[in-house]
Amino acid sequence: MTASYQLLERLGTAADPNLYRARHLDSGKPAMLKQLDSGHFSRFRREYALLQSLDIAGVAKPADLITEGGYLTMVLDDFVGELLESVLEQGTRLSWPDCLGIAIHLAQTLTGVHAARVIHQDIRPSNILVELESHRVLLVDFSLALSQDQAFVSDSFTACSGDWAYLSPEQTGRMNRTVDY
Repeated sequence: MTASYQLLERLGTAADPNLYRARHLDSGKPAMLKQLDSGHFSRFRREYALLQSLDIAGVAKPADLITEGGYLTMVLDDFVGELLESVLEQGTRLSWPDCLGIAIHLAQTLTGVHAARVIHQDIRPSNILVELESHRVLLVDFSLALSQDQAFVSDSFTACSGDWAYLSPEQTGRMNRTVDY
């Protein structure tokens, strides 16, 4: 919770933090809040710094990092959409044009992430917001992401990071290959 924002709806959980749609109390401006209540504060701050350094369409853009009442909250620019995980869990079948439109936007976003030499490590439906009408996507969680340079010097980079259902073969540790962007 923050004193500056009114929480409007919980969108879900992207990795550890909760993701909320909110409104700034003074300006009325909509935003998304990614709120971490304990642990991994250094990883959350590193994610904030990485997101600030990226200027890629389809990647969440942080506006602020707030520490208040034992919570660390990342303020993200607003995006009208819902988690892809929620869309898939509703049981509504997406049409081929919708699937292809979402896939194209996601591929364009990942092209930008890879061009920035970032290893995301955790592409999955609970980390992707989607706006169904326009097919736009937004990656909202970079908590496991590392720049290519960090990957070779960081102890936090492990072969089994992320959700096993969405790991690349290199991340499983069962291939004799390093993970790269």
